[in-house]
Amino acid sequence: MPLNLDEAAKMLGVSSGTVRRWAREGLLGVRRPSGGFRFETAQLRRWARSQGLRIHDVSSVSVRGSWPALSTPASDAESKAQPLTFALSRGGVVEIDQASTSREVMREMVNKAPLAPEVDREDLFDQLLQREGLTSTGLGDGVALPHPRQPSAEFSAQPMVVLAQLKPAIDWRALDGKPVHSVLLLLNPSPNVHLKILSRLAFLLRDAEFQQLLADQADFDQILAAVATKEPVDG
Repeated sequence: MPLNLDEAAKMLGVSSGTVRRWAREGLLGVRRPSGGFRFETAQLRRWARSQGLRIHDVSSVSVRGSWPALSTPASDAESKAQPLTFALSRGGVVEIDQASTSREVMREMVNKAPLAPEVDREDLFDQLLQREGLTSTGLGDGVALPHPRQPSAEFSAQPMVVLAQLKPAIDWRALDGKPVHSVLLLLNPSPNVHLKILSRLAFLLRDAEFQQLLADQADFDQILAAVATKEPVDG
């Protein structure tokens, strides 16, 4: 049965942006005359097996941004070599509608993040609020990095970064006083992994070109491609 981009993403348990990138690289799908892509179920099943992905029932997922989380990494080598790229490809981007406070943004992100069904979203939201209560996660230059007070595999067994682009930008009590336009929700299974993801983000956020992509609220594919290009590769 032919599937569209969103259906293929739901079946593979990844974001639409990730499937679009794979399709543009010629790894999946057939391009339609209109410029879009068509995906065959059998091909997706073969791809999932080759990449260690769990197939999901497309009919069981209907809300954009609510794909089930991956049960295993797309590639163990990939996740270790470029953990931030891997984490962002898992989390994808979510739409935030009419949020005017950091609390509202975090509430929406928790609701829409592609978490496993058994994850306690209320507990996750409470932990985000607790962490925010210690000191603002508004990093500066329009970026915020909310995360649980304690990294835990209970929220995500593999590292995950979820992006939200805010229009208009909102006050996040950042040290530099600038409103936040880009929010990166960090969900990591352990403190060591959390520190590694943070260090990779700190490296990228010093890059003027990457900062501009976030400020311009570029397409998720562009942002993910920039992360993949700029993130150091561990041997």
